[in-house]
Order: sequence, then C-alpha cells, then structure tokens
Amino acid sequence: MRREVVRGVPKLCGADVELGNFVLGLERLNGTGYEASRALLREIEAPYAERGVYGMGGYAYNPQDWGRKFLASNGGCAYIDLDHLEICQPEVLSAYDHVAAWHAMLRIARGALDAANAKLPAGQTIHVLVNNSDGRGNAYGSHLNFLVTRRSLITAGFGAPAGDDAARRDLAALFPGREIRMLGVGNILRGGGGIRCLTQPVPA
Repeated sequence: MRREVVRGVPKLCGADVELGNFVLGLERLNGTGYEASRALLREIEAPYAERGVYGMGGYAYNPQDWGRKFLASNGGCAYIDLDHLEICQPEVLSAYDHVAAWHAMLRIARGALDAANAKLPAGQTIHVLVNNSDGRGNAYGSHLNFLVTRRSLITAGFGAPAGDDAARRDLAALFPGREIRMLGVGNILRGGGGIRCLTQPVPA
C-alpha cells in the first residue's frame, strides 16, 4: 500500500534590518540621524512612497514608520524608523534567496549612500553602519527574544559557555519549572541579523 507523503508548509524567511547612520562633520545637539536618514531615503528610487500606515482606524501618520518606499525591483522596502534607515527584505522560501535578497538590499543602501554623499558640502560625509557590533560581544542595541511555552523557554545561545550558563541560570530563576533551551544563532548573527528576523514573518 502506497503511503501518502504529507508536505509541510514552506517556511518563509524575511528580515527587517536596522542601519545606523550619521553625518560626520555636522554637529547637532541630538545627533545627525535625522539628516542622514532622510538624505539616504531621498536617493532610493521607488514607484511610490507613503507617509503613514493604514490600519483599522483608517490612514494615519506614524512618526516611527516614515516615508516607506516599496521597491518594485525586488519586492522589498525602505523607510525611516526613529531617524535611522531601515531596509526590509522580501520574504523568500530558501536560505539562498534570503542571502541574495540581503545583499541586494545592501547594494541599494550603498547606492543611496554614494548618491547622498555626492550632494553634501565639503567636509561632511554620511556613514552607515550595518553590523552594529564591535566584534567583541558589544552592540549598540540588542534584543532579548524568548518563546515561552507551558513546559519550556526557548531563546538564543551565543556559544560563550560562561555567558550562556549565566543567562540560563537567570532565566531558570525567572521562569521556574520550565526547561531552558538555548539555540545557537552564530550564523544568523554573522549575517547581520537576529533570530527574530527569520521568525517574525511566520504566523504563529
């Protein structure tokens, strides 16, 4: 008797990548992220852009999601989130396509950087930071990501035994009675993302 093969739903991979940006040679009391992000976004060509979001209450301006541009070239988008450029990759079904889309978005951001810098006065240069880490375990911003189930807590492990063990002990104290499981995420981090970037587009 022939058994029917049940195939699962393909897993979507996507990423929302936060870029750091500033203008070297320009002094502002609150930093230069505002000027840098808008100069970069102006140089990204898109078929249309919106200045807000459409939700259940209708169309509204959202200062945290400003100037979203949808890219017909690859299905991604770019926008400003709290004065830094953010690039969103299109959702794809394979790791190969995910890496290809990631590098395509970086090239779009690089082209915008070159075009924006060409228009700045002498002595000013926009800089964009992609991997916001110094390579020694320190990052300018970080996220804690947990999946809490009835029996366990699943989170990221970073391959540093002392730090991972300390985090496991702290989490066990905060979530008594649950097994603490830590997944290795080194390859994702080396690619410039976090574990949430790969799971965020997938419905629960």
